[in-house]
This record gives sequence, structure tokens and C-alpha cells, in this order.
Amino acid sequence: MNLVTDLSPRYWRAPGVVIALICAIAFVALGLRAILIPAVTSAGFGLPAQEAASQVWVMVYGSRTLLLGVFALALLIRRQLIAVALLFSLGALMPIFDMAVLWRFGDLSAFVMRHSTFILVLGIVAALLWRDVRRGVARI
Repeated sequence: MNLVTDLSPRYWRAPGVVIALICAIAFVALGLRAILIPAVTSAGFGLPAQEAASQVWVMVYGSRTLLLGVFALALLIRRQLIAVALLFSLGALMPIFDMAVLWRFGDLSAFVMRHSTFILVLGIVAALLWRDVRRGVARI
């Protein structure tokens, strides 16, 4: 596949592709932020991590998020919409597991809204991507 000629403008205007691209870029930015300034990032989550041991977990989150963002970008560039749709579908489950861990070790009430929003956004993006797959957007 020649990426220069195969990246039609219609592909990049498909709703699922546009929103997935924005999300992937946001994941890269959030991942870099967590890796570079873990104390600030953890405070934004409501879990201040001042000691080094706690900051390691924030950096692990950052590396996971960064990798998923880069992977999504690579799949989008390669027009692998089924893979991107599957990635976002499974990604919508990650906040559920995060909430389960938080519930086990503390008060979940501060995180329910944020994680529910992530589930909703990732689910909507996945649904839009699956719609784009059905419409054959990647083949245009």
C-alpha cells in the first residue's frame, strides 16, 4: 500500500477516524505527561504521589497510555480500521478494571465519574469506528 496516494481525504474525514485520531494524540500527550511529571499527574487524578515508589505506578500508567496512543496512531495511518475499532472497544474496558482496583483499595466515589466518562467516550469512538468499518471507509 502506498500511504501517500492511499490516504484519501474522505478517510480522514470519517467521524470515527477523526475522533480516534484526536483520542490517540491525547493518549500520547497524557502518557508523556505522566512519565515526565508523575507527581503533577497523580495530583490531577486525586491521588497525590509524592514519594518515588508511588510515582513509579503513575509512570507505568503513562507508559501504557503512551504506547496505546502510538499504536492507535500507527494503525490509523495504516488504515487498519478493524484493528483500531477493536483497540478502542477493548480500551473501553480498561477503566472498569481500574475502578475495580481502586474500589478494592479505597474510596471509589471520586473516580466513578471520570472513569465512567472514559468508558462512554471510548465506547462511542469504538461504535463510530465499527460504523466506518461497515461503510468501507478504509477502502475508499
